[in-house]
Amino acid sequence: MKVNSKSFLRKLFFFMLLVVVMDYTIGHLLKLYYFKQKSGVLYNSTYAIDSTKEDVLVFGSSKAMHHYVPSIFEDSLKMSFYNCGRGGQDLFYSMAVFSAVIKRYQPKYVLIDILPNEFTYSNRDRLASILPYSDNPTIKEFVPYKGNFEKYKLLSKIYPYNSLLVTILKGDFGKNDLNDYKGFVMLSNVSKNHPAKEIAETGSIDMEKVNLLGRIVTQLDQLKINNCIVISPSYLKYKEGGPTPNIADSICKKSHYSKFVNYSDRSGFRDYRLFSDDEHLNGDGAHFFSKSLIKELRL
Repeated sequence: MKVNSKSFLRKLFFFMLLVVVMDYTIGHLLKLYYFKQKSGVLYNSTYAIDSTKEDVLVFGSSKAMHHYVPSIFEDSLKMSFYNCGRGGQDLFYSMAVFSAVIKRYQPKYVLIDILPNEFTYSNRDRLASILPYSDNPTIKEFVPYKGNFEKYKLLSKIYPYNSLLVTILKGDFGKNDLNDYKGFVMLSNVSKNHPAKEIAETGSIDMEKVNLLGRIVTQLDQLKINNCIVISPSYLKYKEGGPTPNIADSICKKSHYSKFVNYSDRSGFRDYRLFSDDEHLNGDGAHFFSKSLIKELRL
C-alpha cells in the first residue's frame, strides 16, 4: 500500500505539537502547585533556597533534619536557626542549597552535616530534588552533577516534577505529615537494644565531592563566616582510618574559620535508647547531641 508522505508528515507534526503543548501545560501546572505549598518537605526546600534569613543554618541529609534541634541552638546562642536538611540527600544537594543561600545573604554561622562515608558514597539520582529550582542560576550549576544529559531532559517542563506528583498533591490538598519545626523533624521511636554493627568505609573516593567541600570551606573563609563540618552520631560503629573523617579534617585545618567535629567515634553516643534506628537519633538523642555540639562550636 502506498503511503502518502505529506499526510504522514502532517500527522507527525501535529502529534509532536500536541506532545509539546501537553508537556508545557502539565509542567506549568505542576510548577504552579509545587511552589504554592506552605508546608512539607518540598516547601522546606523552597524556603531554604529562596527565603531563609536566619543567623545559623545547618545543611545536610536526613541526619541533619533529625539531629539538630532549633530551639536548643536559639536558646543557647541567642541567634535564630533554621534546619535546611532533607532526607535521602548528600553533599551535592547540601552544597547546591548552600550556594543559593550564600548568594542572597550571609548567615552568622554555618553547620554542614556530612555522612560518615560521605566521600565514598554517591547516589546522584537523588539530585532530582534540585531540578524544580533549575531556573535559579546558582542551582543550575549543580544540575550536571546528576548526569551529562540533564540540560536536554530539562527541555521537558514535566521532567523536574515527574516523580513528585503524589507529594505535590499531598502538600497542596492533603495533610502535612512532616510535622517539622523550622525544618527539624523529631523522631519519637526508640531503637531496639542490639549490638552496634561495626563497618568499614570502603569504595573509591569521589573527588568531585572532596573538591566541592573544599570550595565551600574556602568561600566561608573568605567571607569570614565561622562554620563547622560535622559527622553526627550513628549507632553503627565506623572503623577508624576511613577516608571521609581524615579528608574533612584536613580541609578544615586549612581554614581560619572552620572546625571539624566527628561524633561517629564518641563513646557517649553508644546508647541504643538515644537512637531511632542505626543511622538516626530520636528526640532524646537529638537534644543530647545538640547541647553537646554547641559546646564545641567556634563562635
